[in-house]
Amino acid sequence: MVETPAPVTNLKEVCMSVFKRPKGAGQAPAAPERYVTLYARPEAGAWGYLTITVGGDQWGYYVREVPTQFGVAAYLLEKADPGTDAEGERYAVHFYADGSATCECRGFLRWGHCKHTDGLAALRERKLL
Repeated sequence: MVETPAPVTNLKEVCMSVFKRPKGAGQAPAAPERYVTLYARPEAGAWGYLTITVGGDQWGYYVREVPTQFGVAAYLLEKADPGTDAEGERYAVHFYADGSATCECRGFLRWGHCKHTDGLAALRERKLL
């Protein structure tokens, strides 16, 4: 059995962007809080490990920085446990000089943002990636 390393950061220290909307007639409920925890930093082409928590759900991802021909940084995320989503096991996330980011996941393709870009952006802001 592989032992999970201690986190590099405390779960609540690295809070991703949370879009809270006031509850009212015709409005969706407030978005759940989202956190990212980095357990192992990706270094020299090796995989790191992080978890992303949204409300009561948590996903584990292996992460590593990959070369990019465009943008300022690129990362590859691979689900630690793909579960039932056999098509979405890996996501490429790119960051650009203007501060924007893109991801290949279905959430980003539909909404223009996702937990992957928000989580990696939060870690990059804190110089953890």
